[in-house]
Amino acid sequence: MNYQNRIFACSLLLLSPAIGLAGKKPTPQPQVSPTAITSGAAAFLDNAIDIMRQHALHGQDVDWAALRVEAFKRAGGAFNPIDTYPAIYWALVQLGDPGSHLRLPPGLYPDQIALMQQAEKEAESTAPASTRRDAPPSPFTTRRLPEGHIVAAQGRNFGYVVLPRCSAKDNDGLLLYAADVRRILTDLSAQNPKGWIVDLRGNTGGNMWPMLTGIGPILGEGNVGSFVAADGTINWFYQDGKTGTRNSAGLETVSLTLDDAPVRMTQSAPVAVLIDSSTASSAEAITIAFHGRPDTRFFGSRTAGKSTAVQPFKMDDGAELYLTTAIDADRSGKAFPEGLTPDQVFPTIGTMPQDSKDPVVLAAQTWLAANTTPAVAVPPTPATRTKGRRLVATKPPAAISTPAPVASTPTPEATTTASAPSAPAPEAITPAPVPSTPAPAATTAASVPSTPPPAAATPAPAATTTVPLAVADATTPAATPKPKAKPKKVVVHQGS
Repeated sequence: MNYQNRIFACSLLLLSPAIGLAGKKPTPQPQVSPTAITSGAAAFLDNAIDIMRQHALHGQDVDWAALRVEAFKRAGGAFNPIDTYPAIYWALVQLGDPGSHLRLPPGLYPDQIALMQQAEKEAESTAPASTRRDAPPSPFTTRRLPEGHIVAAQGRNFGYVVLPRCSAKDNDGLLLYAADVRRILTDLSAQNPKGWIVDLRGNTGGNMWPMLTGIGPILGEGNVGSFVAADGTINWFYQDGKTGTRNSAGLETVSLTLDDAPVRMTQSAPVAVLIDSSTASSAEAITIAFHGRPDTRFFGSRTAGKSTAVQPFKMDDGAELYLTTAIDADRSGKAFPEGLTPDQVFPTIGTMPQDSKDPVVLAAQTWLAANTTPAVAVPPTPATRTKGRRLVATKPPAAISTPAPVASTPTPEATTTASAPSAPAPEAITPAPVPSTPAPAATTAASVPSTPPPAAATPAPAATTTVPLAVADATTPAATPKPKAKPKKVVVHQGS
């Protein structure tokens, strides 16, 4: 019996390690999870979310704990920072403003860029319906360089200026853009336009300061808008070829200065501004700068609703995180977070038409013609009612009111006949007084108004610039008018 007990006890001793091992689970071998994210990628994504939380304009409306959890889920399996871009695109959409975006670093392969563009579109599809803008693309986005020309409507000339996107990366490129616009204004101003058309259709943004610097002479000097941020308001201004910001204390920060002599213009000239659904970002800032300017009207379709100030933040891999830090407002403080709706609305067109067939341009010309006078009318005299006549000479209006006498020594007859209400003075037509009998000549011209003086058939050069601008009697046959001066052809300037 003792022998059997010893055998049983030995069996238990032998089996006890096996029983112990059977009750204890083996330690699992380390494995790489398909949803794991490397430490480098995790740190990159974490930093991007921290930047958003610190600087986003509407950051106080975001549940950052929930956003961080969901972003890391979407970045599952990320090995490099670029693998986290889809999650960053999604996080940017949750900020609720269309201006924030991610700019890819240089040096990516085309297939990588295509994948990121697709990821960005997929992220935008998750945006709330209230912030989504499904507008048709504008055909005017293909324009790359500033350009300008003269358009005519109802006997009036108007300057037409196109401002495309400003994509310059360095200061030289920014100055080239502004200088191009300035040269266009100089060329067109020489043709004395009665008003202006500023075309911002298809302008998706870029840098606002070259646009503001170039178009400033039409816009006018002083504070023209502002950035409204959570911590206060900063005005933007144009003054003598320079643009920048002014804080509440009046301290200026100049963003761009154009050393070319500024174009001096009459600020009462009406301006028609053309916009569409692709007028976005800094182009909306220029649109808003015109809002509140006297004698200004808007034509086209509602802008993109990206009227915000965007600040770049450099990432470790060379990418840039652009965040909306302020919203644009006009000179009265009114903001347009959902875009600016024009005074006269037109549907977005699919192809770029010629000016003569563009309904938006034609509507702008009609409004400008209704709010301007003909080229130059002849001023009537107090004694005689006269019909207006278009100015053919190119002298300034100051020379019209007080024309100098043609003769080298004015005679009493010139003074007498100029004040007579029945007929113009012969001396205003004849380059020199008749040496033989000047007084009878004046009497004959005054008593026979239907017969013009003999010298009217071949007027001297000095008379051609003064006679049409002086008294014009409806009963006196006028000399053959000069042919109209044709407007200049389209002026296109190279830019950045």
